[in-house]
Amino acid sequence: MSELVERVDEFDRLVGGAVEVGESYAEAAARELVEERGVRAPVRHVFTFLCRGAISPYWLAVHEAVVVGISPRIRGRSRGGGG
Repeated sequence: MSELVERVDEFDRLVGGAVEVGESYAEAAARELVEERGVRAPVRHVFTFLCRGAISPYWLAVHEAVVVGISPRIRGRSRGGGG
């Protein structure tokens, strides 16, 4: 999943995915950033919360990454995480 929210001179992208076995939330966030956006950047934990899903509860974690100087190739990617 990827969404683009535009502000004056600023782009925010929401990237999401699942944590793999043996992987930390931060490792998963960094991996998803590379997989969906093609960007390597340090991630910072913001918060974690319990989501009460229809089948069973599950944990979600929110991380942020600040990426400066994104190339036009990355900026021009379509929504949905594709290339």
